[in-house]
Order: sequence, then C-alpha cells, then structure tokens
Amino acid sequence: MNSGKNIDDKRVTATNDKTLVFCIGRSPRALSPAIVADGTSYNSSSRVIFNRLVENERGSTKLIPALAESWEVSEDSLEVTLHLRKGVTFNDNDIFTPTREFNADDVIFTFSRMLDKDNPYNKVGGGNYPYWNIMGFSSLVNHLEKVDDYTVKVYLNQPNVTFVSDLAMDVLSIYSKEYADFLLSEGKPELIDQKPIGTGPWKLDTYIKDTAIRYTVNPNYFRGQADIGTLIYSITPDPTSRLAKVITGQCDFMEAPNSIDQATVIDKYNLKTSLQTGLNVAYLALNNDLEVLKDVRVRRALDMAIDKEAIAKLVYNDQVVVDGHVLTSTMLGYDPDLKVAKYDPEEAKKLLAQAGYPNGFSIKIFVQPVSRSSNPNPRRTAELIQQDWKKIGVEATLETTEYNEFIKQTRAGNFETGTYGWSGDNGDSDNFLTPLLSSGSIGKSNYSRFNNSEFDRLVELARTTADTDERAKIYAQAERVFVENQPFIVIGHSMLLAIMRPEVLDYKYTPFGFVEFYGVKLADRN
Repeated sequence: MNSGKNIDDKRVTATNDKTLVFCIGRSPRALSPAIVADGTSYNSSSRVIFNRLVENERGSTKLIPALAESWEVSEDSLEVTLHLRKGVTFNDNDIFTPTREFNADDVIFTFSRMLDKDNPYNKVGGGNYPYWNIMGFSSLVNHLEKVDDYTVKVYLNQPNVTFVSDLAMDVLSIYSKEYADFLLSEGKPELIDQKPIGTGPWKLDTYIKDTAIRYTVNPNYFRGQADIGTLIYSITPDPTSRLAKVITGQCDFMEAPNSIDQATVIDKYNLKTSLQTGLNVAYLALNNDLEVLKDVRVRRALDMAIDKEAIAKLVYNDQVVVDGHVLTSTMLGYDPDLKVAKYDPEEAKKLLAQAGYPNGFSIKIFVQPVSRSSNPNPRRTAELIQQDWKKIGVEATLETTEYNEFIKQTRAGNFETGTYGWSGDNGDSDNFLTPLLSSGSIGKSNYSRFNNSEFDRLVELARTTADTDERAKIYAQAERVFVENQPFIVIGHSMLLAIMRPEVLDYKYTPFGFVEFYGVKLADRN
C-alpha cells in the first residue's frame, strides 16, 4: 500500500520526541496476522495494529486480560466462555470510520474467516492461514456461540488445557466485522489484509514495500494512549547498515544485530542493549524421509560431529544456551538430567560405519536466507556445520533461495537438511513439541517429517491433562522420545539482543522474540 506520501526515515528533529524509528531487516510478508506465520510480519501488524482476546504481560509469559476481561473454562475443558471488554473502539483509516464499538460479532468473524469455508472471507488473501493450520485449530474448534454482545462461548472438539494460552497467539488477533462488511459491499474484500485496522495502540498510515512503514498513534487506545506518537519501521536488510543508522541517530532501535557488535557499540557510542533469554530453538532439520537419514545412527552421528560450542562462540558471541533440548529450561517438562549426545567426532565416525557409511556420503544443507531471533546468521552456522561434517567424511553443499520459496520447498519435503528456528507464541511446552515434531504437523511446521506414534500419544495426552505436575512428566517423556530418535539437531536457544539509542526508555523484550513499543518512552533528545 502506498498513499503517495514519502516516508522520511532519517533522524526526526529534536522537537519531535514522540517519534521512534525502528530498523528492521526485511519487509513483512503481509500486515495481516491471520495470513502469515513469521515474526517480522507479527512485529509489523499484530504487535502494533491489533489486539487479542488475552495477551501476555509485557516482558513476560504471564497471561493477562485484553479484549476479553475474563474467561471460564468448563470442567471437561471443552467449553471456554469469554467475557468481552466494553468501550473498545477500532481504528479508522482513509476509507472507513467505525460506527460501533468492539463486540462479540468481531470475535465470531475472526474465527469464522479461518474456520468456515463458506465464510465470504475464507478464500480472501489466498485462503491460506499458516499458523492456524500449524496449530490444528480447524480440528480443535467446533464452533463459536454469541451469547450476547459481550459474551462468546467457544466449543472444542476435544479437551485442550492450553486453549486459553493459545488465544494470545498473533494469528488470533481480532478483526472488525463492520470493516469486513463494508469492504464486501464495496467489492474490495482484499483490503482487509492490505489496509488493516484493529484496536491496537497505533494505526497504519503508510507502507512502501522494502522501504518503510509509518504508524500513527491511536488516541483512543483502551489501555491509554501510547507515549510514542509515531512509529517508523525503516527496512534495512544489512545488520551493519542497521547498526550504522543507530550510531548516527537515523534509527532509535534495531533488530537482529550481529552479536559480536554488542561490546563495541556500548562503549564507543554510548548505546544501550537489551539481552534476554529467548523462548526459542535453533535447529538443523534432517529430512527423515531421505533414505540416508532414515537410520537413527546416521542422524545421531551428524549431531555428534557438530561442535556446537564453536557455533555458540562464532555465530552467537556465546549468547546462546547449548543443551541439546527442544524445550527451554523455563518450560514445563524440561528435565535437566536428560542425557543428550555430546560432541564426539570419533564416535560419530563409528556410528556411520555401523550404519554402512564408513566413507561418509554427500548431502545438501538448505540455508535459511534471513536472520531471525533464534539464529542471527544461518549461513555462518551452515558453513561451520559443513566444516565439521567434512571431518567425518560427510561432504555437504550449501543451497538457498528466497524466503517464501524456502518455506514452500521445505514444507513439501524438497530438501535434505536445513537451518531453521522456532519461537514460542504462548509459553506452553505443547507450542514447541506439537508444531515441530507431531505427525499432524508434517507438511506444516514439522520440517524433519518425524512420524512417531509414541511421541504423538504423549503430546496428545499432555493436552488433555489438567494436572500441571502430570503434564510436566508427560512432556519430559516426550523429550526422551526425541533424544532417542534424534529427528533433528538442536543448535541452541538464543538469547535475544537488541541495540537502541540511550533515549529509548523502559523497553522490555518479549520472551517470544517479538518487538513491542507500547509502554516504551523516549527521553528528550540532546
């Protein structure tokens, strides 16, 4: 979308202390959270323009009320009753001004668009709802009932004790039914994704693809007007260029810096950093359908041949937890006593010989073309793995493509091994284990195509178990199944680093890796 305005992403004058410029690495795939499944798009849409029914406390995984003031879950975990907040208004734009406040119709519409194939918006924007599909919501959610204007009941097909946490996910950001109806009457339903409106702290003003996005403040935001009046996202692919813009004052804040820059910029340029343990995992997917990778001894050999401590130092500047676990140490079911394989190239050679590959083999590494919160430099990671594998006779070649094609080919299974990452969306262990490893996620987010009935049984049992201690035991068992089968190689859990100008005050990184500016203040500029 381009309204014809120019976006000046240079330093705002000192008199305008209510504008923050954020240097991001690439354009969002879309500014509509229902149709995307990546952090850049969520940072640019759901974390700015929209709200969800429940959300996470700033800088925490703790659930707090948002568009729903309260909720009850039935004893059998099959029904969730949501009591909606009154007095919330949707934003406007240059073609639409709302005439009513947020109510139950908006919640029903948001779910119906993705759940009901007869909904007139179901096929708008391509009809692909990647994260909705990853989470299996079409199978989980039976239907929604409008009890009254401010009460909605959600009926589930099977018990699921994580569903309230799921409501905080970006894909379930609430859209305006009134706006959707207006666009339909105008014959322009596609604008719901191209000119999005929500209830969030800012509203979209201008977007010039591959250049910048401008947002202006929502003066009627239900939590109170944001301190920052204007947000500008300056799209700057190169991390060195992003850092240079922060140093020179063209940007206030940057994402995905090279970790090695941290110490230098603090001392030399009086900048600030935020470093927090992330709810994420970087991993090397192994296509379990590939003949050479069907043998667990081969998969384990490839894992044991990688010097992950070297990757931690050279890629992450040691700002990563290397422990071999899928789950982070803060998550339910994490077992510190779980025995994982250690770096041992000599043992790796023996395993390859036992599997019938005494002289190794050739394989391809599909390299993710963008940095992300879980891995700041996938290319460098792949190069280090390539060097390690060569020592055990495995000759790896590196391949890549543009991001959308990379994901498309991966989901189709058209790869051998590849660099990937995952960031959690609700803090629950199910949100890691099910998308990454359950058979129902093959072709979606289970890139290794791992298919294990015992693992599936365990994660399904955990979803229907209300007792927290019992759930923890079940998830610990599921991780043991992972370790025994080695379907992919865990690189580590990266710490989240951001670099900002000293004027940026009270910034809190979300554990999920998202960037949020509501609650942030800007000091007077010198």
